[in-house]
Amino acid sequence: MERQEYKAISTLDLFKVSRTDKMDYDQYSDFVCAAESEDAAMLMYPDEDFEDGYLIMGVGEHGEIEIVDERLDEYLKLSYHEKWARNIKDLKVEHIGVADSRFTKPCIIVASFHAA
Repeated sequence: MERQEYKAISTLDLFKVSRTDKMDYDQYSDFVCAAESEDAAMLMYPDEDFEDGYLIMGVGEHGEIEIVDERLDEYLKLSYHEKWARNIKDLKVEHIGVADSRFTKPCIIVASFHAA
């Protein structure tokens, strides 16, 4: 089997986003994503129910995480806060590389979910 070569692209980088707060069961602890910047990676909310693997977050006045993704209604936005960190200060972002040509748009590549 021939190994396929992929060219690196400069539009997306690879980041590992980890929680630094206390985590419980049925929550995500970290993920690896392709994103345009560290800030963009930090605003991804892991969720396996969506094709790209994430929801779009915003940050409130005091750093609290708010889900602003238009694919969810207000009730579902509240219920999703149980799966991820509640404050942006509880996230650590590490740049781990450059995405190759397979990644043409931001996405979560792999996430760690701790089921009960």
